[in-house]
Amino acid sequence: MAKFSRRDFLKGAALAAGAGAVAGLAGCSAPASSAGESGGSSADEISWDEEYDVVVVGAGLAGSSAAVALALEGNGETCLLLEKGTSPLGSGNSPFSGGSVIYTDPDHEADCLTYWKDLRGEFTTTPDDVLEAFTHYMASTVDFMKQAGAKEEDFTLFPPGKAHLLNEGGSDAEYSGNSIISCWPEYPEFEASTSVGRMIFSGEEMKTVSIFMLSAVQAHADVITMKTGAALTELVQDPETKAILGAVYQEGSKSLRVKANKGVIMCLGGFERNPEMLQDYLSIAKGYHLAGDCDTGDGFKICEDIGADFWHMNSMAGTWNGAMKFDGSEHAAWFTMGRQYGITVGVNGRRYYMDVDYVVSQSWYDYVKGEADLTTTTSCRHGHYNFGGEWPHMILPATSWFVFDDANMDNAVRGGIGVLTEGDPVEEGWAVKADTIEELATLIDVPADELAQTVAIWNESCDKGVDVQFYRAPDWQTKIVQPPFYAIRCEPEFINTDGGPVRNAKAQILDREGNPIPNLYSSGEFGSVWCNMYQGGGNLSECVNFSRIAVDTILGK
Repeated sequence: MAKFSRRDFLKGAALAAGAGAVAGLAGCSAPASSAGESGGSSADEISWDEEYDVVVVGAGLAGSSAAVALALEGNGETCLLLEKGTSPLGSGNSPFSGGSVIYTDPDHEADCLTYWKDLRGEFTTTPDDVLEAFTHYMASTVDFMKQAGAKEEDFTLFPPGKAHLLNEGGSDAEYSGNSIISCWPEYPEFEASTSVGRMIFSGEEMKTVSIFMLSAVQAHADVITMKTGAALTELVQDPETKAILGAVYQEGSKSLRVKANKGVIMCLGGFERNPEMLQDYLSIAKGYHLAGDCDTGDGFKICEDIGADFWHMNSMAGTWNGAMKFDGSEHAAWFTMGRQYGITVGVNGRRYYMDVDYVVSQSWYDYVKGEADLTTTTSCRHGHYNFGGEWPHMILPATSWFVFDDANMDNAVRGGIGVLTEGDPVEEGWAVKADTIEELATLIDVPADELAQTVAIWNESCDKGVDVQFYRAPDWQTKIVQPPFYAIRCEPEFINTDGGPVRNAKAQILDREGNPIPNLYSSGEFGSVWCNMYQGGGNLSECVNFSRIAVDTILGK
């Protein structure tokens, strides 16, 4: 794979001036060619292997929504839906995301826009008109899903206008002691937060909305052609007008040129599987990607070579502290551990944050009851951590340790939203144990005196009911006193990146001068609008709605 770094962006302006077509990644495509070298200087003169009205790249929720929207709103326009991986559900983040699509309604549209601006905060890169377009289409999300074939029994709506306490089954629930129930909305302290509703599809865990949209794609097989194992390698660009004429993709041993009469919609996801880009843009030397099997950043190089501008390259969903077996053979997500039953320390043996990686903490419920300030009592919101009452995403240490005692061993490995293991975590390679804290420190190679002091300070804080170091909520304080003592190795993990080509309010990809590149569009994670704080369900909603915007722009609506 060709390397792609920040340096490439800096030299890209010089490269773009004479670019006639986009070069694919080294070893993945035919040699780069201009339109003229493809057999002519215009779309009519190029030797094409296939022809469609629209080419959509990536079959996740963004790509499948684009194909379905074209089938519903068009007049028989044909679509080629290309998927690099082998799964027709897409091989990015959509199947992992849980299937929660946020929406609003016309009565709450104005307030919803206010909420997005509040989440954007002092970040100015996502313009108002882009947020306005997103919000406007959100107000008809449910109608679009029904038009695509969704029936009332297929989904549950949590409408805008009030806060919801959602249990794991996706229904409203009352506060119930220490049980973990998802909060909704994620930032209830913002006055307009309740303007956001939630649409949850029933069915197979995690993949629900992806499965539904695939069924909608299959229902329109007369105009939608889907190909899996088909990786985009080039975009063909007119050297004079800079318009995108079509694309080149690799299918097995064949390199095929496809003419796109009306446009190409890029739904390629992020760069979760590109270590160099993670280091360059997110300062992550080591991190486990929970999803995004095919999100290797191919589309970034392709768009860079045609002169696209980029934004939000340092934005992401994450990081969290996931568990890693000592031999590196298996990873488990952050939510499989009951973090309220222990503390997390770095390689120096000291705590460095509130130790809570859940989307919520108990304090959220106290807030709902009017008894807590989230800026002082809550640690994590979708991988964004509390720093002085604000919520940037935090780059976690490459290695840290979740420490707990025997009294809470069961709760620690089986007390999260998920379950780390039903067996013995030591025998299975998830944890080590020792009779003393000092012996445990030796096993995990941290300073024994520091770890002993950290645990002592923590236990004293639990006795007083006040976390003197990081102010963890009293309901989430558990002493570490009963031997043997345990430690689980943790590494940073994340779901998705949000950076990519700049898109405008019409879902058009912009060049470095701020002009739309003709016939080129984007949706979803590939150039996401999220630049600061993130609301859960936001990426899926933008997959659906920016795909609709792109299609309407293509159709001249």
